[in-house]
Amino acid sequence: MRRLGAILLASAVSLLSAPPEAAARGFKVYGVQTPARGDLDGVYWADYVAAGGKDSADGLWRHTVEMDYSFSERWTIGVFGDFEDSKDGSLRYAQARFLVRTKVLDVSPSGAGLAFHAVYDFPENWYRSYEQVEVRMIFEQFFGIWNVRLNPIFEKKTSGPDVTDGLSFAYAAGAYRPVSPDVSAGLELHGGIGEIRDRDPTPKQRHYVVPTIRWKVNKRLSWEVGAAIGYTQEADDFTLKSLLEYRF
Repeated sequence: MRRLGAILLASAVSLLSAPPEAAARGFKVYGVQTPARGDLDGVYWADYVAAGGKDSADGLWRHTVEMDYSFSERWTIGVFGDFEDSKDGSLRYAQARFLVRTKVLDVSPSGAGLAFHAVYDFPENWYRSYEQVEVRMIFEQFFGIWNVRLNPIFEKKTSGPDVTDGLSFAYAAGAYRPVSPDVSAGLELHGGIGEIRDRDPTPKQRHYVVPTIRWKVNKRLSWEVGAAIGYTQEADDFTLKSLLEYRF
């Protein structure tokens, strides 16, 4: 466990020092914890691009509805529906995504937790011209009052004209601490480098730093909000994020 914790800390340092492709849709850093066996979780994600970057997306709303169900203590399945506001103001369906997740190690005060999840995308042609699979490693550990999460992300196109492209790398990472019994604050990093063997030039990558606040409203409902600040040329300058989670 201590060795895994050391790996987790070293990975955090490397992510923070690396030169930061676009982050996965939405700004979410996953932890190891999943719904209890037989429980169903629902999440409504909303991102609002307040200030777009080079390819301006000013005023764009992105929406996701996520449902996760744990059929054992270790295994969870889920489905996502993604939507975007069109230019005429109507809501437009973008894609469906399907999730399988397994928990390998629980988080403990003296050791790190580990989980894996895989997501397969089925996009509409207007949204993206290829399907892809994403495999995400989920590390989580406590360092005193700090909760640290790392999500290295590996993506591979599985259809379309560029199916022969190699494996791409992205990341999501965050550190959080309580500020009251029901509120925690944190700082997240999101981004990617494109294909591992042919990394995108740094100006063409999209990287964000995201201050967040999470409020546990009650035993079933929690709300997380944040502001994603892009610090590379291709990134949107300022995006507001909201994740509303309900445990049925």
